Amino acid sequence: MFTSFGRSWQLVKASWAFLSTNKSFVMFPILSGIASIIAAVVLLLPAGIVAGIFSAGDSTSSNGDGTSIIGLVLLFLFYLVMYTISLYFNVALTGAILKELDGVDVNVGYGLSVANKKLGKIIQYAAVSATVGVILSQLKEKGGIVGSLVSSLGGLAWNLVTFFVVPLMIVEDKGVIDLIKESGSLLKSTFGEQVAGGIGVGAVTGLASFALIVIGFVLGWLFQGSGTLLLLLGVVVVVGFVFIMLIGSMLSAVYRVMVFRYAQTGLVPGNMDESLLKAAFKSK
Repeated sequence: MFTSFGRSWQLVKASWAFLSTNKSFVMFPILSGIASIIAAVVLLLPAGIVAGIFSAGDSTSSNGDGTSIIGLVLLFLFYLVMYTISLYFNVALTGAILKELDGVDVNVGYGLSVANKKLGKIIQYAAVSATVGVILSQLKEKGGIVGSLVSSLGGLAWNLVTFFVVPLMIVEDKGVIDLIKESGSLLKSTFGEQVAGGIGVGAVTGLASFALIVIGFVLGWLFQGSGTLLLLLGVVVVVGFVFIMLIGSMLSAVYRVMVFRYAQTGLVPGNMDESLLKAAFKSK
């Protein structure tokens, strides 16, 4: 197990080396974050008003089915918009990474053009993901302890099976269901290292976040007599968290694309060590 995680850590470092030479790619998660915040604000206010109106109307009736249906529809629409935004910029980033691995220097505009061409598939896949999200949220909300457990396991399984959907969407012209099936097929050959690599990225960002919390707590205790310094410290901590999340999401994208490219073509992407990529696959 430790050997596997060691190889995954090497893959994470190789992803960072690639990322450090393409600093403009940080714009993709930044744009995604800004768009998501704006969309959430725009959607939540009218959704709350609509839900309140229907709730008030149903309060005079013993039947709350209308409110439940409206709530599910609003939840689905919220998921649909948020997933579409996230997928759009994920496809843009992945498309740019794939092109860079082909030895072609690209910019943010190229990645966005890739996402624009795949917008129809992005919306379709977002609709499927939103449906799964609503089902899992209902299981968690209404299923008690068992429902929460099933929801968590279901979410994990969904994330694993769809791990390669985004790069597949770019390189292949298939329907969404076929893309999910093919991603699941690739999962069977890369399961061990792919999961370990994902955990490796998560562990790095988790440790960095924990270190930031500890440092922030210590400095907060030292600066407790100064409101200005505490405010400044709070801003620094928030910015630090955002930076860690941005880098983590980009490392995950680079890692996914490198494993995917090797799985599809057998070619070693970039300056990656071939032995690391070979170790990412199960022995036949």
